[in-house]
Amino acid sequence: MDIKQFVRSLVSENGTFSPFEIAENKGIIIQMEPLGTIRGYYSKALRTKFIHINCDYPGSWKGTIERLELLADGYLLVGRVFDKEQSSSHHVVSLIKIQAGKIIRLDEYWGEDGPPPAWRRQKRIGRPIV
Repeated sequence: MDIKQFVRSLVSENGTFSPFEIAENKGIIIQMEPLGTIRGYYSKALRTKFIHINCDYPGSWKGTIERLELLADGYLLVGRVFDKEQSSSHHVVSLIKIQAGKIIRLDEYWGEDGPPPAWRRQKRIGRPIV
């Protein structure tokens, strides 16, 4: 089975795009921990599966996947990331390139939700999305 079929099957089987819900359904423990420059990794100890995610930044953050699109060579993911108190919110667009069933490239573009900074307003760059 190729990666695209695998992801479709996984989403269909679990009824969600949320990797956290899928991990919970599969009995995989998610560990949020400071990992320095490592983004994350998978491990298995005594038949227990773990996904380790880098949380080496201040505060407590959560996220949701708002859209996931299948591309010819990977995925386009749109997500929202927010702090625990929801006082700060950001949107991220991730372009994930897959080759031989593995992620070979990940490009992300982040934007802060909220009003634009003063310098952008002064230059009249952009317009509200309604």
